[in-house]
Amino acid sequence: MVNRRAAGSPSSAQLWTTALKHLHASNLASERETLLAREARLPRHLEDLAAFLGKGERTRARADMLIHCADESVHPLADWLEALSIFRQWLRLNGRHTQIESALGYLECCDASVYSAPGLTNLPATVQTMLETYSYDG
Repeated sequence: MVNRRAAGSPSSAQLWTTALKHLHASNLASERETLLAREARLPRHLEDLAAFLGKGERTRARADMLIHCADESVHPLADWLEALSIFRQWLRLNGRHTQIESALGYLECCDASVYSAPGLTNLPATVQTMLETYSYDG
């Protein structure tokens, strides 16, 4: 999977390898891990997901919550992974932390708002706009 994702770039291959190792450390079922790895657009999306998932007995349930949110949405899992990464980057830049459950709640609200505001056409852009406009209070 790394070679296909890296498209022949050694530096990109290293980023994907590291991201996949971090995701693997979350101890997900192999089919979930493969699905998430296949859908991620960038290695950073997997890195941020792995950070949100953490390690331990709740990681599988957390990953399933994310997948369920995407399944219930018109937006693909790749958009949800990117949006979650945007959300985590915002948290880091603002010195904040939250659990994935709260993050997914915020993303679900953004998902419901995508087409209600002018200029919002996809989930990642909506999350970015909502964070810039309204912040996050969780």
